Amino acid sequence: MATASIPPPLFKELFFDSLTSCENAKMTDNLYFSKNPIKRYFFRKNLKNVLKAILLSKNRKLAMDFGPGFGILIPPLSKVFERVMAIDIDEGQLSACKKVIDASGIVNVELVLKKKEDEFDEMQSNYWDCIVADNVLEHDIGARDIIDNLSRILKIGGVLVVSLPSENWIYRLFESKNDGHVFRTKAEIEDLISHCRSSLEEISKFDVFPFWKTRVYAKKRG
Repeated sequence: MATASIPPPLFKELFFDSLTSCENAKMTDNLYFSKNPIKRYFFRKNLKNVLKAILLSKNRKLAMDFGPGFGILIPPLSKVFERVMAIDIDEGQLSACKKVIDASGIVNVELVLKKKEDEFDEMQSNYWDCIVADNVLEHDIGARDIIDNLSRILKIGGVLVVSLPSENWIYRLFESKNDGHVFRTKAEIEDLISHCRSSLEEISKFDVFPFWKTRVYAKKRG
């Protein structure tokens, strides 16, 4: 499983643009900007890995940020792809994303609020070039169904980027027990990753020892 080379200047530009955009929007009350340098290192390391994974997408027309959080991936996605949709079931999260978009003057990102029960209704199959699910699937007991739907709407040749934290005592130094996770252990996270492989081909991986796992999948014909 070979990892494609990532152009260093572009990667560095996207990483710093992501952080700068959040700073400009005053969205710094999170672990990417933690005053604890160890916490900050691990979260930023995972961010770098997700950006590397995104850049493996060969087709760069349409991208979806599934569960965008406060929008840290929106600035780089808006530069790599022609059009981006950020979809969430939480209006508060999308409001945070809008602050990042407005602060950076981003014009090619659409924010979409969906109800949980009809999250994928009317979504066209074989449509998206790249879908990113970063630190989101661990929050949903129906994650396997979500993976199936993301696979359905992904274009042939498109890539799905999944990043998940498996929890241990070190991770617990970073997050509280009230983080809303329903999948926590290494075995549970590995099971979700295995479910991705049932319909997609794993083409690369970027891990942050000892917890984060970032996987890149491609949709093949048949």
